[in-house]
Amino acid sequence: MKANPFAIGMVGLVSGVFLGSLLVGRATAQGVAPVRRYEYICQPQIEKPWKPEGAMKMNTMGAQG
Repeated sequence: MKANPFAIGMVGLVSGVFLGSLLVGRATAQGVAPVRRYEYICQPQIEKPWKPEGAMKMNTMGAQG
């Protein structure tokens, strides 16, 4: 009787996953990073935001949240 290579491969895969989960354990994070929330807004009245005046207005809005 010949052994089915597919069945042998599946048994090896299942046993490897099972034994690996027992030996390695679960991964945990070192610390919890603060959650950053972003909000987008369209400001068509700010002309040329790449200039210092426009950048200052945008930075002021960003500081306000």
